[in-house]
Amino acid sequence: MEKSKVSFENKKFTEFAGEILLALVPENDQILHVSNFGLYVINDSNYYLNYNASQKDTGVFTHISDGTIEPDTKLEIAQYSQTDVSKISEFGLQGILYKYGLFQPVEPLNEIFSIENINFYKIQFFKKNDYFHQKALIFRTKDELADKLVAKNLTETNWSEIVTQKERVEEKVRKKSPENINLAEIDLHIEELVETHAGLSNSEILNIQLSKFKNTLESALQSETKKIVFIHGIGNGILKYELRKKLDKEYPELKYQDASFKEYGFGATMVYLK
Repeated sequence: MEKSKVSFENKKFTEFAGEILLALVPENDQILHVSNFGLYVINDSNYYLNYNASQKDTGVFTHISDGTIEPDTKLEIAQYSQTDVSKISEFGLQGILYKYGLFQPVEPLNEIFSIENINFYKIQFFKKNDYFHQKALIFRTKDELADKLVAKNLTETNWSEIVTQKERVEEKVRKKSPENINLAEIDLHIEELVETHAGLSNSEILNIQLSKFKNTLESALQSETKKIVFIHGIGNGILKYELRKKLDKEYPELKYQDASFKEYGFGATMVYLK
């Protein structure tokens, strides 16, 4: 357990807020009949999530992925072809939600999502949403997790004391906590990297962006930085694709995922360095 997280967050009480979702996202929602699909776990909450995901395609469930997802982030955990996804009848998602310091526990997550009646060729099954720029099939948990408080025997007096303590330490202006001191942000938009990009070709712009990415990452690996967010935007998706291809090929030991959608929208990748 990181001391920085404990030393800051144990000074305030935290209640659960938000929800956990599962999503099937087509690579291209304009050509569903030939599109592959990504399976995402979305942690749209203020708690950390230790998750385990599974799928049912042969009468029993098999493991897909497990790990930890930070608050307000999403993680792609699998990819499927049109043929493969049509063989799956259900997805399972289990998880433990927690915070560092003082927090109100909630019951473990245990959900089964059926996709037996989904036609992956028809766009009407996929909806606009707050998590992806393309339409997606979003599965929501059945109950509000915030209502599943474990410590139900709190007295009215104790609850008032906790609320009072919480209100005293809340700040009106959002500040980065010590857990983010070792987080760096790099904006890869070309206008942030050169004084003018007039006359540069698309390939020249991409090379400048990738060079900045590589140099920054190499420097961060030699520092105390624990996480680095590369802001690449949405655009046509080429920069994001090339950035992640380099991570897979040249830095296979590093883990990465989409950065906070509340802070960066759809256009940033967070890389874990330590």
